[in-house]
Amino acid sequence: PQLVAATADWPSAPVGVTDWRPRFANPSAELHRTFRDGNDAVGLFVGYYRNQNYGRKLVSSENVLVGTLDPAWTRIAETRHDITLNGQPVRVRAWELRGANGEELLVWQWYWINGRLTSSDTLAKAYTALARLQGQGDDSAVVVVYTRKDAAGSQSALERFIGAYAAPIEAALRKTREAR
Repeated sequence: PQLVAATADWPSAPVGVTDWRPRFANPSAELHRTFRDGNDAVGLFVGYYRNQNYGRKLVSSENVLVGTLDPAWTRIAETRHDITLNGQPVRVRAWELRGANGEELLVWQWYWINGRLTSSDTLAKAYTALARLQGQGDDSAVVVVYTRKDAAGSQSALERFIGAYAAPIEAALRKTREAR
C-alpha cells in the first residue's frame, strides 16, 4: 500500500527502530517504515493480502511476529490493549518482544478486513469469508506498530502515532482495495 506523506509531527526516518521485522509471508503489497517524533521512533508494518489462496493468506500459522525457532527474538508477553482508530474502539494484540541483545519492543497488531478491524484470528477469517460471500473480494491486511520498550513512554508513543496515522493508514488500505 502507498501511505500518504509523513505528517509534520511524525516524519519518515531513514534509520529503523530495530532490526526486528514481522514474519508475514507473500503479501500482495507491503510497507515497512520508521517514523520519528523527537526522541520517539515508531515502526509501521503493513502486509496487504488480495486473492488469497493456500500460498498467500493473511491468517495462517506461518504469519507471526516472531517465529518459534527465531534465534534473535522471543515473545515475553502477550496481552490486549484497547485503542481508538478513527473513532472506532478496537482491542489490539499487545506483545512484548526481547532480542538476543536484551533490546525490548512493545508491539501492537490488528487486522483490517475489507474495512473491518479486529485483532482476532478467528474473526479475521470469518470477516474474510463473509466479504467473499458478499462479492466484496478478500482484501485484508495486518497492521503492526512498534517501538522500543521503556518504563512509560513506549505506550504513549504508539498512542500518539496511531492518533496521527490511523486515518492515513485507513485511507491507504481503502485506496489499495479500490485499485483492483
